[in-house]
Amino acid sequence: MRVLTQMYRFRLFTDDTKGNIGNDAATASDSEVSNDVAEEGTVLLKNLNSTLPLARNEPGGIAVIGPAAQAEPISVGGGSATVTAPQVVTPLAGIRAAVRAKAPVTYTPGLPGARDFVAIPLTYLSAPYPTTGNAGTLSATLTAPQTGTYELAYSEPPIYVPVTLSLDGTPIAVNPGTLPRTTYTATVQLTAGRTYTLSGPVQGLTWATRTRSMTPCSKQSLQQRGVSGGGGRRRRQESEAGDRVNLTLPSDQDELVDAVAAANDHTVVVIDAGGAVTMPCWPTSRRSSMPGTRARPMERLCASLFGDADPSGHLPVTFPVASTNSPVSEPTQFPGTDGTVDYAEGVDVGYRWFDSTGATPLFPFGYGLSYTTFRYSDPRSRYGYGTVTRR
Repeated sequence: MRVLTQMYRFRLFTDDTKGNIGNDAATASDSEVSNDVAEEGTVLLKNLNSTLPLARNEPGGIAVIGPAAQAEPISVGGGSATVTAPQVVTPLAGIRAAVRAKAPVTYTPGLPGARDFVAIPLTYLSAPYPTTGNAGTLSATLTAPQTGTYELAYSEPPIYVPVTLSLDGTPIAVNPGTLPRTTYTATVQLTAGRTYTLSGPVQGLTWATRTRSMTPCSKQSLQQRGVSGGGGRRRRQESEAGDRVNLTLPSDQDELVDAVAAANDHTVVVIDAGGAVTMPCWPTSRRSSMPGTRARPMERLCASLFGDADPSGHLPVTFPVASTNSPVSEPTQFPGTDGTVDYAEGVDVGYRWFDSTGATPLFPFGYGLSYTTFRYSDPRSRYGYGTVTRR
């Protein structure tokens, strides 16, 4: 009754539909709110040696690395609440606008892009995977031509038809088919001459090998460019009705971060993710990292990078050191087995599990740094008073 009353109130059953859902409905006040949310939601997790904020006239310039920075920016979420932005400003464009030509800004994707994926030759595949067709699964054997890193990709399934790509029976990527549908990838290590069982979607299975990938990450080339910035994730792997297979970054992004930071320790890592991710080793090294959660729009992310805004956000979730150091460390708990998930953690979800077990997280719930330093003194009871000094 309440729902129908409002629908009749706004004459949804009596007036003709006008307008177009593709029209730009944003207003100036909408943009202002969006900017405020983006600034206040940016979380600074580490700032070793005050690497941030960056200077607009960085000596040697700024190298922006990562597909999400320009080649394949992620500006839309998934699910029934999908909203397409009328204008997308990529991180690269935002950084260049912020620098104002005071320093050279170069860019490289660093990882394979859509054009680098090709159909797997039948020389290595026992059964062909059509590039088009209806949703379904197909099993085949895959023989690796050489030892190395491979990235498998498959195109979107029909809407809300989830498909899983598995290697030797282990799921390596799950596409829930939620809007906006996109290409999902999985990175695997294969050994030359070894045969693997591959099962998954019928349509659009492709691959990119390390030898074909765009990874100009040698120390020499990066040092010549003077690395100061890095890009984040490339393809969304979580959405409404679908979880990620694991908490690792997609593709070879961990390896990319390691390669960049090894070439230049004046490196900033920006993570754009809807939830916790694992960071195998690079957050504890000499490198500075600044992961952000849903920092939109990208102009405001750049405001934080260059000190025009103070990143004042705090983590809404706990980041574990590793997937095994979490409330759902067993496969029966996540992602589940045979379609069944065992909620054995009970009420000990999130930070409760870390508190009850004494486990140390990578970054705890509510964590967040600032460019401002604070000093607390004179703590009193809740009915007393205290002082806070800001420097």
